[in-house]
Amino acid sequence: MPTRLPDSCDLAAIPLRDDPRDALIVKAGLPYTSLETLPEGAVVGTSSVRRSAQLRRLYPHLRFANLRGNVETRLAKVDNPEGEYTCMVMSAAGLERVGQLGAPAGDELLPGLHQDRRLHVDELPRLLGPALVGADADLAGHDRRRRARA
Repeated sequence: MPTRLPDSCDLAAIPLRDDPRDALIVKAGLPYTSLETLPEGAVVGTSSVRRSAQLRRLYPHLRFANLRGNVETRLAKVDNPEGEYTCMVMSAAGLERVGQLGAPAGDELLPGLHQDRRLHVDELPRLLGPALVGADADLAGHDRRRRARA
């Protein structure tokens, strides 16, 4: 959604915000529970330039690689025993929407096939807008419909 709406549009609805945190998903079978516990040179996959830049500054002992595809594709790449990724970081809301992350429960480990954990804001600062959805309405179209019914 643009920062400024045209005069002919209005912000019609803003549903409840999803979880704005990012989530850490560790390759199945590995014992790591946080970014701090990952070994030197571990590869963290993400598709976000922002996440890579923030994480690189906070965790210089890690390597970061671009991880693209839908959620299932990304999880498969992380869990591939021959793959380079130790873990991935992506939007908790995105993972929830496709049923790949448990319900919000603080920052503890969540049940599932992977070691899944929402990241605390100290581990990865978040932006103000993620996980927000807005619906805009065409005011001109609404006025036309109202006049047509009259």
